[in-house]
Amino acid sequence: MQERYLGDSHDYAKYALLRHFQKELGGTIGVNWYLTHQDNVDNVGNNDGEKRHHFTSKAWRGWESHLLQELQPLQTVSERRLSRVAELKILPQGTLYFDNPVPETCRASWHDNAREFLKPADILFLDPDNGFEVPSATNRTRPKYALYSEADDYLNDGKSS
Repeated sequence: MQERYLGDSHDYAKYALLRHFQKELGGTIGVNWYLTHQDNVDNVGNNDGEKRHHFTSKAWRGWESHLLQELQPLQTVSERRLSRVAELKILPQGTLYFDNPVPETCRASWHDNAREFLKPADILFLDPDNGFEVPSATNRTRPKYALYSEADDYLNDGKSS
């Protein structure tokens, strides 16, 4: 996850899904942002995640209109900070957010810290920049991916993720 893309169409869908899960299942949501910084993981000029068509397309407006309004402040680049998601109450009160950046080294320690922090959560959402690990990942791009072993650890901890 990169803050520069916060509030994009992918987030709109993710937040709607998480709100639905919490409403139907109850409990506490935990989000591991898998935060990365573009200068560390992307080539110069990469703008892959800048999809904001949910604000201009009428097809999206009837789906979660309240959420669309709540995301509106994140259309301003200077507002795209992870802390704003909690401040704007986009996800239910009590949601836990682990926002330590994914390191290139000592990732096991980062993962252990995330597991400990998110232990009280009933529903866990992993939000890596590019999904699950792929064989083509390099040392530089690996922080953009969740590792299967990390998801497996959360499942072994009894989390729905």
